[in-house]
Amino acid sequence: MKREAVVNTKMKRLCKCLSIQQYVAVGILESIWHLTAREAPQGDIGKLSNEDIALAIDYNGDPHLLISALCESRWFDKSQQYRLLVHDWHEHADDAVKKRLTRNKKQFLTLVTGNVRSCLDIGGLPEPEPEPEPEPEPEPEPLEGRREGAAAPPESPTSLFPEAHAEANKHFPGTPARVTELIVADARKEEPEITDSVLAVIMRVTHWDGQKSPYAWRKKVPEYLRAVPKEQRGPSVGPQLVPARASPRISAAQERAAAAQKLIDEVFAEEATG
Repeated sequence: MKREAVVNTKMKRLCKCLSIQQYVAVGILESIWHLTAREAPQGDIGKLSNEDIALAIDYNGDPHLLISALCESRWFDKSQQYRLLVHDWHEHADDAVKKRLTRNKKQFLTLVTGNVRSCLDIGGLPEPEPEPEPEPEPEPEPLEGRREGAAAPPESPTSLFPEAHAEANKHFPGTPARVTELIVADARKEEPEITDSVLAVIMRVTHWDGQKSPYAWRKKVPEYLRAVPKEQRGPSVGPQLVPARASPRISAAQERAAAAQKLIDEVFAEEATG
């Protein structure tokens, strides 16, 4: 029961008509609404006789006096078609009643200016608000339509270092692009101007048979670059193998140092002529 119904003038009028206290009137109305939900979910409680209504709510007084008091206090409405209607039943019915009526495609019945009408707009469950359609993401601006002078989006390290990525996949097939990007980023911390071809050769030189994953290059490539004197770095000279100052892993590959340096020299020779 709604809080405002307890202190409503109609409640006081019902108490006066039946000479009962308020808590008794509250129990009568609550029992009637439960009865209506079960037996007359549309609100047409008049389908039951006065005696059946009194019996259903366990009222021991005069059934006709009870119904007369409910009508006089405007809790019931008299109807020529339905005999009795619960006044504003659509406001007192709970969600279970509303769902039941909607499922059975029935409506609440209410009394309007002496005539009974069906109230689908009152009795039906509220229509869900339509969900807002997501705004489409703006399509990337075509190259020819880009504003003059606007900077092009930066290329990923993988697209700039395809040979290094190919070298990683040669030893570890299926190496993700993200791993190659991490190797490139670590190498650039030691040598910002390192080229794709040189990095691929260094990865080939620093790979060993016991290496279990491409992540090892994140440590070995910077180690190799730190073992090369700074004055010998750069695209004009290229890194030189210095086995004496390299890590133990690199020292174990001394027999390949000459061949690796030859490859590096060839790379820079090709870049200089190209």
